[in-house]
Amino acid sequence: MNLVIKTVTGGIFVLVVLSSVIFLADGTNGYSMDTGIKSYTDRDPIVINGDSDLTSANGVIGGSGTYGNPYIIAGWSINATGYHRGIYLGNISKYVIVHDNIVWGATYQSLPYFPGGGISIYKSQHITIANNEVYKNTHGAVVRSSNSVELKNNLLRNNSKNGAWITFTSASKAYNNTCYGNGDSGINGYTLTDSTLETNNCTNNEYGISLWGDSRNNAIAGNNMSLNSQNGVYLIGPSGSKMEEIRVYSNKIYNNSQYGIRTTNLANATMWNNTIWLNQKHGIYMDTSSSNNTIYSNMIHHNLQAGIYMYSYSSSYPSDSNQIHHNNISFNGGSGIVMERYTRYNSIFNNMLYNNTAYGISISGSANYNKIDHNAFYFNHGSGDSRNESAVQASDSGGNNEWSTSTEGNYWYDWRGPDGNGDGIVDSPYQVDGSANSVDDHPLSDQPVVPELGTAIVLVSALLVFVGFYIKKR
Repeated sequence: MNLVIKTVTGGIFVLVVLSSVIFLADGTNGYSMDTGIKSYTDRDPIVINGDSDLTSANGVIGGSGTYGNPYIIAGWSINATGYHRGIYLGNISKYVIVHDNIVWGATYQSLPYFPGGGISIYKSQHITIANNEVYKNTHGAVVRSSNSVELKNNLLRNNSKNGAWITFTSASKAYNNTCYGNGDSGINGYTLTDSTLETNNCTNNEYGISLWGDSRNNAIAGNNMSLNSQNGVYLIGPSGSKMEEIRVYSNKIYNNSQYGIRTTNLANATMWNNTIWLNQKHGIYMDTSSSNNTIYSNMIHHNLQAGIYMYSYSSSYPSDSNQIHHNNISFNGGSGIVMERYTRYNSIFNNMLYNNTAYGISISGSANYNKIDHNAFYFNHGSGDSRNESAVQASDSGGNNEWSTSTEGNYWYDWRGPDGNGDGIVDSPYQVDGSANSVDDHPLSDQPVVPELGTAIVLVSALLVFVGFYIKKR
């Protein structure tokens, strides 16, 4: 790769947001949702507890409860102020679609029946919640102790806690929802299993999407998570145990006030093909007891601190045995990858580490037995075309970390020759900063297979240079 972009200075980030509104009328449970609803009818809150309550008196406007002809609750405008739920369905086994309603004002009283959900589903299955506007409740939508529930195309906004709270639920799906201005998460899953959260737009909440507790085997895919006051994605497993088998992929996670993604007590998760940029702290923060996870093929750039930051507060709960590979980690305000206390046995390979303000990779004390090889280092820590002892591209103050295999190390743009015998290995080792006195014994003379810099990263960098120059001139 011959493209060279020098360091962008200044702390000003400009965010260009391309918004899109997604509407799907794809049919649900064999039913084509062509509602024709043009206006809404005022009514009191709806409480349905059991299949026998699915009557016209309780807001059902059609259907027979089968897959092809589900019960329909639609067209209502419900002011739930002073009530503890706007629409409540409990202990339902029939097929039901709740769509095209407006619900607001429900407030929390107690669990499980009265959590303050604008729309609440409890101990039920085969329920679809679609095309509703639900706002200024404690929670927008609540799904508890249920399975095979779908939330789609809803506007869940300005609720005091979560846009959608999905708890002790399995085999469910939330997609194409717009969740903004909620006091907690846009979508919050607690002990959620075998479910999918995809193509949602979660902005201006505390968290974009969060999973808590013993959540397992879930996918977070294709979402837009931005401008949240904490993290875009927050994955926090149970104390003393771990959340497992979470897949996070193809998301756009940007301009959140803390981290793009934060994990605690997470194992066997996979994160790939995400674009994570302009977050005000780290792009990805792997906190205590985040182990056996794989992070690959992500673009992590222009975050104010580290691209990826790994840490654990205790040797009893290390963050270890993670694999980080084939990522593009560029133009971050700190180091590209940071490994601190009790991060060990991690493998870092085939990453592009380009023009990060601090080191490409930084390892501090008590971060031991990590392997770093076949990465490409360009212009990190102010380095240039040739070796500068005050601008070394990596640092190691841990112990027993390996910066090469027995035959091949990393590619350092400031140390790519000479290679007198043409074996692909620079004739002298690359000395790494830090108290460990580590060296890459087999620095590569040619770049290994790593992700290219990418047009988007180049464009953002050019935009920041232009804006910085403009402001300076003013």
